[in-house]
Amino acid sequence: MSSNRSSRHQSSRVLVLSDDICEEGGIRSRVMGELSEISMPDSVSVITRVKARNFRLFGRLKREFEVEQHGTDIRLVPVFPHRDYPLLRGFTVAANVLMIVMSGLLYRSASRFSSIYSHNQECTLAGLVLGRLFGVPVTADIHGDEVEENVAANGWKQNGFRHRFWKMIEGVAIRRSDLVICVSNAHKNYLYSTYQRRGWTEVVPCCVSEEAFTSRPERDEVFRAFGIPNRAGVWLLYSGSVSKYQLLDRVSQFHQGLAKAGLEANLLLLISDPESAVAAAKAVSGAGLERVVMLSVAHKDVPQVSCVTDVALLFREDLPLNRISSPTKFAEYLAAGVPVIITPFIGDYSTAVGDCNLGQVVNIEKISDPAYASEVMALIAADATVRDRCREYARSNLTWNSYSAILMKAYCLDGAGNH
Repeated sequence: MSSNRSSRHQSSRVLVLSDDICEEGGIRSRVMGELSEISMPDSVSVITRVKARNFRLFGRLKREFEVEQHGTDIRLVPVFPHRDYPLLRGFTVAANVLMIVMSGLLYRSASRFSSIYSHNQECTLAGLVLGRLFGVPVTADIHGDEVEENVAANGWKQNGFRHRFWKMIEGVAIRRSDLVICVSNAHKNYLYSTYQRRGWTEVVPCCVSEEAFTSRPERDEVFRAFGIPNRAGVWLLYSGSVSKYQLLDRVSQFHQGLAKAGLEANLLLLISDPESAVAAAKAVSGAGLERVVMLSVAHKDVPQVSCVTDVALLFREDLPLNRISSPTKFAEYLAAGVPVIITPFIGDYSTAVGDCNLGQVVNIEKISDPAYASEVMALIAADATVRDRCREYARSNLTWNSYSAILMKAYCLDGAGNH
């Protein structure tokens, strides 16, 4: 951080409006990653929405957050849960936006804000209100398509009331923000075509910190530490949830195809939510089950476990949600030096895998074929330098440091929308 940038922001602060950062991964890692790169924590105030179940975690997290970010001020805003009834849904959105706005006004009495940086639709709506009241620019950090994710994962009806309601909210947030941060070039094109976004838009994918680039430890040591049976053969890695669109059943089919081809193949499932273990077990039932290991580890331990596997699997259903996405898991896999077997149409990443030789792009309809599955694995095994290439790609393209210049611009807008 240069001295002129530091002095410029001594008298004013950036107000960050964030979704719940009391839960590991997701929004928490993105907010923390961004703040670690802008190098101006003493000039940042954070208002975070917190779900009721996380209230008890907030005090501890607040202390950790403020210590790690060296003086960043953080405050809590409770979130009203959304309901399926139209009137209640409208009420909860209005109530949540109002609570964020009120918190921002209270902050304003103690600090002058030079800009507002928001995550999530409700936060951006509140940010637009505060931006108008304070006369400062607003940045909307759009992590993906939350509406389409709810269609894919939570059973929302396409073009039903909830879908249309939140599309309207998202459209307002995207069109009226001074700057929009999206996660892929495909996402940027989607905002242009769907919401007629014509203003300043930048791409910042879901990245990893430098801590993700761990040196590769001995496999025996890691397996012993986490209670993983040390079996011979190739180790496949799946890290994520059991959401239908993440195609865990197809991951299992690929593993079974390798087993039928006579390859000693083990499948390590890092399931982010321990409560989903039963659903995960159902998805991977069948041949080769004795070589499936399911594990739930803290987010900080994911790099250490990942880097001793041989190949990662990133399969997604062909949906609008996935065509614009930027799965953090992709960055984590490459940072650990693990090549990726990926399906087509996952944001910008399927193209990157093919163009930069970071693994293999596969035909989802053929992955259960033993001959096809073994051929894919043979192509990766024959590439002696693929692990180093994966790490280098991640270090150059998928660290928060790679986007520090864009983030500084986004966080350091002045009242006229300049930087």
